[in-house]
Amino acid sequence: MKISYLSRVEKDLRKISKLGQIAIANKLRNLESEDVLIEEIKLKGFKNMFRVRVGDYRVVYEKSKKEITVITVGHRKDVYKIMSYL
Repeated sequence: MKISYLSRVEKDLRKISKLGQIAIANKLRNLESEDVLIEEIKLKGFKNMFRVRVGDYRVVYEKSKKEITVITVGHRKDVYKIMSYL
């Protein structure tokens, strides 16, 4: 499955520590491969939007049959505030 990113994701990733960035990158690689089982949770009120937990951070993405589009990455206390503006 192909992964694409919104332009704001790069900016969001710069705010996270290097260890957090590495953990998020590993989780995104696991999302890309269909062999690894990922515990994803569907977001209420959104169609085809999911989140994945990476420590204290959340990766929010939209999923279709052929592509995953990462919407935002952030600390768990802030990411849902960002989602309320979308």
